[in-house]
Amino acid sequence: MRSKIFKILIGFIFLTIITFSAFWFFLTYQAQTRITDWAASQSNGNIQISWQDFHFTGYPFKIRMLIEKPEVIFVRYNRKTYWKPSNIIISSSLFSPNNLVISAPGSHRINMNLPENTFYTTIEAEEVLGRSINFSNKQIKRRFSSKMSNLVITPNNWEDAIGIDDLMIELTDHSVISENKEAIHPIGKSLSSKIEIKGINIPSFPKLDETLKQLGAKVESISGKFHLKGELDLSSFSVDQLISWRDKGGTIELDQIKMIWGSLVTETNGTLALDKELQFQGSFTTKIVGLDKVVTLLEKDQVLNQTKASLIKLALAIFIQHQENGISDFSKVPMTLQNRYLKIGPVTLTKVPEIKWN
Repeated sequence: MRSKIFKILIGFIFLTIITFSAFWFFLTYQAQTRITDWAASQSNGNIQISWQDFHFTGYPFKIRMLIEKPEVIFVRYNRKTYWKPSNIIISSSLFSPNNLVISAPGSHRINMNLPENTFYTTIEAEEVLGRSINFSNKQIKRRFSSKMSNLVITPNNWEDAIGIDDLMIELTDHSVISENKEAIHPIGKSLSSKIEIKGINIPSFPKLDETLKQLGAKVESISGKFHLKGELDLSSFSVDQLISWRDKGGTIELDQIKMIWGSLVTETNGTLALDKELQFQGSFTTKIVGLDKVVTLLEKDQVLNQTKASLIKLALAIFIQHQENGISDFSKVPMTLQNRYLKIGPVTLTKVPEIKWN
């Protein structure tokens, strides 16, 4: 009797292993087929995707896909952009297939061929991790987060590289659809993003010798949140969609955009929108600690002339406040961006370059 039960148990285990193995190989086959079909379908959208080889590991509870030497080519109008990472690893568990972990450490090269020039950037990273999660609820459609460490970015024609200790980006795609399509701020497919950058090494600039000496050659951190309000399909972006988004009241909300660089601390909240020329306009409130010292340094480096430096210091003096939660003197200033001019109060800081959306 015991022998018979033992044989049944062994047979059941064997059948389970065979079934589980068949299921694993079926999923890997489905994954490769879907990615291959998806890559082929992108050619209609002016995107060419290729790779040298596929490898699957992770049996029995995970699916780990290694894509060797992938290449992505974006063709748009008269521009051609190449992205060549070393390898891409995509992992998923059989128990949570909607949760994808993407890794692409090593060297990445990005080339952009323009009619008059070729721009390229080489990015070296010790760690590049991404996580994508699909949600079935009505509030969030999907969430993607990415973490990178020890980044070294080298644009062409730059003598020094930009180093970043840690970079974290989180994107959340909200799938709530507004019933009233003509409403101000229809939620639609709005996007929220969160960014945290720590340890940004600034390349040496001849005109910023004194400023970099006093503030340091490394920005401690930049962080904040951005919220895209209004229905805008970023997967098939076009100028017509951008105009429709603008006309329906679409905005980008800036939420606690904070920078710490030596003695300079800034925190900005505000709203960006598009004007009739599809250029950004907006208004912000910025809390600043130490900007008067930076203005003095920029004046010494001859980045600002004496007249503009004096006007900025005067504007800051008007808005200066004292002691808030133990923080030393700070200025809480209104800033505006209109007709491509960025201003602190009545003082013009700079003219923003024109954006050409085509």
